[in-house]
Amino acid sequence: MKLFNLTILLVISFLLASCGEVGESVSSKAQNFAVSTLAEEVNKKTPQMVDQETELYKAVAVGSNLQYHYKLVNYSKDQLDTAFFEQNMKKQLYSSTCENEKLKPLLSLGASVSYYYVDKNAVALVDFLVSPEDCKAEG
Repeated sequence: MKLFNLTILLVISFLLASCGEVGESVSSKAQNFAVSTLAEEVNKKTPQMVDQETELYKAVAVGSNLQYHYKLVNYSKDQLDTAFFEQNMKKQLYSSTCENEKLKPLLSLGASVSYYYVDKNAVALVDFLVSPEDCKAEG
């Protein structure tokens, strides 16, 4: 984890030193690079069961947004109360995202993190977006 954080910091330093442009473009390049690097690292370990019900099956970098894709392996959409699931997961995901040591550098760059859940048949259930502003509100 320390090596990954150091790598991200070195890359950001390189981008800042080598980029002729300033401001938004440097920040955007740093965000996008950090997001894509972390997605690649996550995908080296996927698919991965995170508990008895949930499989992390991929991570995707979409600009400055890191998307985690999860499947609830034992349930179909019609077996779930998606409003209840969303209500209970939202606070937990916001808290764990904002406190996650691997995600803190990403969020400090202004990048965001999404959690996309599907049922066992790959039918969309819920999608959560955690932004740096959400973490400031949590703190």
